[in-house]
Amino acid sequence: MAPEFPPAIGGMEVHSEQIVRHLALRHDVVALVPGPGEVRRAGGGTPEIRPVLSRRYGPSLWRSWRAAARLRPDVVLAMNAGYATLGSWTACPVVTRVVGNDFYRAWIGPHLPLRFLFWRLPTHGRISPGRWLRRADQRFRNWCVGRGLRRSAVILSNSNFTSGALSEARVEGPRVIRLLGGVDTAQFRPRDRGEARRRLALGDNPVIVTVARLARKKGIDTVLEALPETLRRLPDLVYLIVGHGEEEDALRSQAESLGVSRHVRFLGTRTHAELADILSAADLYVHCSRTAIDPILGSRDVETMGRAVCEANACGLPALVSQSGGLADVVIDGVTGQVIPEDDPAALAGGLVRMLSDDALLQRMARQALERARAEFSWEVVARRTEEALWLAIGSRDAPA
Repeated sequence: MAPEFPPAIGGMEVHSEQIVRHLALRHDVVALVPGPGEVRRAGGGTPEIRPVLSRRYGPSLWRSWRAAARLRPDVVLAMNAGYATLGSWTACPVVTRVVGNDFYRAWIGPHLPLRFLFWRLPTHGRISPGRWLRRADQRFRNWCVGRGLRRSAVILSNSNFTSGALSEARVEGPRVIRLLGGVDTAQFRPRDRGEARRRLALGDNPVIVTVARLARKKGIDTVLEALPETLRRLPDLVYLIVGHGEEEDALRSQAESLGVSRHVRFLGTRTHAELADILSAADLYVHCSRTAIDPILGSRDVETMGRAVCEANACGLPALVSQSGGLADVVIDGVTGQVIPEDDPAALAGGLVRMLSDDALLQRMARQALERARAEFSWEVVARRTEEALWLAIGSRDAPA
């Protein structure tokens, strides 16, 4: 069950595609996806793609149940918490991958009746029926998704933060396994640093980089706020920002007002191949996300893992991240990088100066970050651990060692 799947673009889409592709190398896999669905072939087994899902949750759930009833699979893998409720309908066990946001601010799941009517009501003002009804609709969907999760045999959680959120929501009963990653380590790997720097005209300057959607949640404004203090100690520092989003104009204006614009380069959206070069050219990856609150729904939006950090590690780059959501799971503080408090420019400036001024420390962390990425974050490792969870759910004595 993969409601997020290529050709749509996003982290969950990539995850679903990679897991389907890797599992199909050893098993018969039928993937229920939104139409038309694509899988890049890589030899070995070929998954069967069935485009039966749509944006309408009820019909999609019904078609999924019918497909499961006809196929009689050994196990169902739901790639979004909204489809965990299949565990109440099917005879086979359900393993659900959970990323946090998909159950405590669920976007896939049932809605309140007549939602299409109250969704048009205004949401501004001190007393707002539209805002109240939207929040009620979100709470109802969260409750339904949480109830469905309790029917899973195993839950694959993408971080300790998500596991904690499951516990707070009283999702008890299923076995919860933390599973970080994954990363295409053939694509994201250390490149020739000198050549990568030459292409970007970076010279020998110390370079930090962030790859993210330019949204308030990503905390790029905090990095800009830390630059004046950092530049007092590292006057040649360059900050590369890769991505686009609604905050770009505000971030450019902030850089101008802080007097650091000549040290900041907005590179826009880049391909994976270009990203690997950019990451290899940098000295340190910076990701200082914060918890954001939706002003209408009142729900929190948190960085529950941070795949971009995993990709930076795979390119041999240590990371400096905020203590927000699951970022502290991806970075081992003092080993593969540093973890600082959320929304703290002073702590960030101190961390940047400390790490970039100590070549031995930076190189040691870079080596350890690369080793961990290869050992824990690669798609081969993530797919193998997913397969182990499927065997655990089946309870088969024939599970591979």
